[in-house]
Amino acid sequence: MNNDVIGDGDVVIVHDVVRPLIERSYFEILTNALLEDSNCVACGSSLPLISTVLTKEDKINKVIMKQSLNRCNLLNSETPQVFLFKSIYSSILEATCDELDNGTECLELVRKYALNNESNSNYHRYIRLIPSPNNVWKVTYLSDFSRLERELILKETKIFIEILNS
Repeated sequence: MNNDVIGDGDVVIVHDVVRPLIERSYFEILTNALLEDSNCVACGSSLPLISTVLTKEDKINKVIMKQSLNRCNLLNSETPQVFLFKSIYSSILEATCDELDNGTECLELVRKYALNNESNSNYHRYIRLIPSPNNVWKVTYLSDFSRLERELILKETKIFIEILNS
């Protein structure tokens, strides 16, 4: 890697295109939260967990419920997420092939590899979780495209009204 191109303290933003309505200002909120906190190595978007989450046990031809998890300390992880380059880069280098293929949570990779390694200078640092705006919903199903279209029409109408009023 050429250190003249990117440095350890540079910021990397991870965002998936299935959340197309995130405003630029939210990227700035996450980036500023990361850069203003010297103990922070990453900031992730989060929302309260609304649905009940169950753990399971697989039996022959059956799936058995083990327990229902208490949602009080649980959050949904969303994108965008921001990282100090060093934390995400070193974590990806240490991750297993299985984690890279099946574990799509970059925050977990940084928690596991960049924060839990005592020989790492990041040992006493942390990952901040920032509340997500309401428009982080995913375009996952065909019906979501209709919702996206409605949202874009509303947004375009709002922008048009703001221009007329100025």
